[in-house]
Amino acid sequence: MSKGNKGKTILIVDDSLESRAFMGLKLRHAGYNVLLAEDGFQGIKELESNPGVNLVILDIMMPKMNGIQMLNRLKLKMKILKEKSTLDLGTVEILDEDEFPQEEEKEEERIKVLIGSAKADPGTIDIFMEAGADDFFAKPIKEAVLLEKVERLVGKEKEKFARMKTELSILVNDGKGEKTGTMTEISELSARLDIKDRLPDGIKVSISSLTLDKELKKPIKLKGHVVYSEKNMKNQYDTEITLELNEDSKTILRGLTTSKKMLTD
Repeated sequence: MSKGNKGKTILIVDDSLESRAFMGLKLRHAGYNVLLAEDGFQGIKELESNPGVNLVILDIMMPKMNGIQMLNRLKLKMKILKEKSTLDLGTVEILDEDEFPQEEEKEEERIKVLIGSAKADPGTIDIFMEAGADDFFAKPIKEAVLLEKVERLVGKEKEKFARMKTELSILVNDGKGEKTGTMTEISELSARLDIKDRLPDGIKVSISSLTLDKELKKPIKLKGHVVYSEKNMKNQYDTEITLELNEDSKTILRGLTTSKKMLTD
């Protein structure tokens, strides 16, 4: 059990007993407190009874009150967004704002929302994110991807590593072909990319940059897997990659990220 996650509470709202049991078990083993609900109505009751919830993992298709309906209630309560969801998943019950406390919550105190759905096409994912979610995962989800996404949203604070801003032209190989894009940030642990296409969560990728190779003197193979991919204002996908490097490669990359604040082509 990770002591760093002690005190963080996650509410899983999913009508699938198998999904609730799987995610609940993995998150408890990771050190999180876990609450369970089988539909949106139970989820709202759990939130009312447990004001310390840090994250809601929310299934979309559920009876009685689906995930988007519950998300709309949370949006009003927490002032996440003023817009209603555009998803056609049934009538969304919107409560009057005076039924909820009016004080503004700080961003770091806001309950985060992680949406899960079997529908994983880019258009659907973008709609979920625009509806007020903080991240999305395709069902069924692998344990490693689940834990990475939860830790990214509410997990323990990681040791600080030097992160270097970049504006580098890159090629990203996902095993099916190469995609062009821009690397916007890199550390010995991760890289952020700006690319045209969404890369699925967990997929293995390799990244190449001629400029980065020249700066490193001893080129290293940048490879890892996708943790997060979300459309940005430029209609590109802001994508986070967890790098899988050996210690020698980390040392070489660390020498660059600690000596430079910015690297461009």
